[in-house]
Amino acid sequence: MEAKPLGTFKGREAIQQCWQSIIEQGFADVEYSHVTWEPSKDGGFILTSSWVMNKAFGVVHREHWLVEQDGKARLQSDSFEIQGER
Repeated sequence: MEAKPLGTFKGREAIQQCWQSIIEQGFADVEYSHVTWEPSKDGGFILTSSWVMNKAFGVVHREHWLVEQDGKARLQSDSFEIQGER
């Protein structure tokens, strides 16, 4: 997961710690807008969008989603940017 300007986080534990810190700071209620979905050459789909939360806003540069054999869509990678505070 690339979370600009926070950094790059690899592995489940590092990603969980990043999100836990964000939640503990009171960030909540994310809403996506201007969403686009494109097929990925690696399978699945790529999502791009703008987003807004109660305390910040930004863009999703690239979320790679795969539908796995159990029929559930799972996020494979994520690149987003915090562009400002609210």
